[in-house]
Amino acid sequence: MSLPRILVVDDQFARDETERLVFLQGVGLNNGGPGACKTSAWAEVALCSGQREEGTRLVNEYAVVREAVGEGNWALVLLDVQFDSGERDVAGRPDGQPGDELFGLTVRQRLQGEFPGLPVVMLTSKRQEEIGETDTPYLSKLRLGPHELKLALLRYGRVEAAVQRALLELDVSVRVHAPATFAAFRQAFMHACVDASVLILGESGTGKEVLARYVHRISRRTDRPFIAVNVAAIPKELVESELFGHEKGAFSGATTQRKGRFELADGGTLFLDEIGDMALDVQAKVLRVLQERKIVRVGGTGEISVDIRLVCATSRDLASRVASGEFRGDLLYRINTVPITMPPLRERQTDIAPLARGFVENYSSRQGKEGLSLSAEALVLLEAQPFPGNVRELEHVVERLVSAAGHHQVIGQREVLDALGPRSASPPLENMLPTVIVPAPVPQAGSGDGIPMLRDLAGLIDRVPVDKDDPALRGIKPVLDAAMERLYRRLVGAALERCRDPNDRSLNRQSAMRLITGDSNLKGKGPARVVNEILGRAQEQQLTEEDLERLVAAWRHRDRDA
Repeated sequence: MSLPRILVVDDQFARDETERLVFLQGVGLNNGGPGACKTSAWAEVALCSGQREEGTRLVNEYAVVREAVGEGNWALVLLDVQFDSGERDVAGRPDGQPGDELFGLTVRQRLQGEFPGLPVVMLTSKRQEEIGETDTPYLSKLRLGPHELKLALLRYGRVEAAVQRALLELDVSVRVHAPATFAAFRQAFMHACVDASVLILGESGTGKEVLARYVHRISRRTDRPFIAVNVAAIPKELVESELFGHEKGAFSGATTQRKGRFELADGGTLFLDEIGDMALDVQAKVLRVLQERKIVRVGGTGEISVDIRLVCATSRDLASRVASGEFRGDLLYRINTVPITMPPLRERQTDIAPLARGFVENYSSRQGKEGLSLSAEALVLLEAQPFPGNVRELEHVVERLVSAAGHHQVIGQREVLDALGPRSASPPLENMLPTVIVPAPVPQAGSGDGIPMLRDLAGLIDRVPVDKDDPALRGIKPVLDAAMERLYRRLVGAALERCRDPNDRSLNRQSAMRLITGDSNLKGKGPARVVNEILGRAQEQQLTEEDLERLVAAWRHRDRDA
């Protein structure tokens, strides 16, 4: 994984070593000489003054910035607003000239015109309202720390999936690839440094507890307990005892004093899963605990202070349950400070392959089997499944695959079809299992059957109505990002197959990329770089023949289904 590269355009940092050192150390980056790259464990930074020297004068110069921007593939550009120019005094400080105050905004406008898509964030000591552009991405120099800078990279920067994982500090067991999933973890990371209550929404089996554990791990409470309790799994008569504890003799069978989950989580995080199934009388008591930060054990009278961060999850529509009187509105307001939605697996299909590989590793280890793997065609078939049970269902399918496999076996489509069972809406087996990669017919446009064709796509998008009150507006971007990623993968796969060499069956990636882009020379870029651009991958990420064949297999499978 290559480190994200950040260009800092700031006249003070470039000329004042003390200012530069304070900034770099404040954001967790190592120090170096003027203009040199500074490398830390998570980023690489270069400095640009945005000025040129004329004898004893400093002159603000856009060309200096343009040259620095053109020298590298920057993940993010941090740009100061005020650049002090003019005649320098004995200490080297310029006296200032008209236009210095907002020179950075002028630079930003010109960069936007000359480098479309370049992520630029204003970095300044001024308040945001002072610069007059409240919609402009903005960071304050005052008390800027590593968390804020990482968050800016995640929100605005051009970073590949591996870099996003590193910035989010994801554990190796958390298999994330899809934009919609990254969006959920990014939102959790955004609130890592505060104790606001988090409500995780999503269908059953989407990985809400994985996200809850991540919320705890990146918080200031990481060294304290994480206590999880599934409210729906506790018998109604025992819920209060489980949550608040009980005194000896509080009820029949209470032979000893017992601490509840709130007490056990003191100082840490309490995760209440399926809170939407909690009884109303218990909801009232939980609300009181959240308000007063004190609990009373069942059968007790003394109040016990508790300090917890509450994370809740539910697969229910809590707003509907409030309307029907099944859930307290005041409790919903308390737990819904930071709502995060975990999307269903069908909306993040690019997560399926890394998840499946991870499950193969886990169950191979548990079952003592060596050398198991999934073929590219098997992964394509898994990615095509709707998985109404989400990640949990995928895990069970892979467990069945591993159980039935032998040592060093490559699990193929036939085995996947057997594991999926009759509920799988898959093409006939003979259509899914080519023994070798063979040419597939190029789908023809204008079939006359009413199905929108590729040539109609732009017009269809233009005709989609967008209503300001449409509930689908919430969270629409990651959904569209995932859909476009799937479409681009199919387009690349189709172009690769169309340009396959008929003699040796090799994939001519250069001809395929010329076909897609309509550019005869690819603007001087190699075909691998063009493929990475189309798929939103890092430019330096290598493309193997297996990667390309998998793209072809994905196109063949999806378009044959269609």
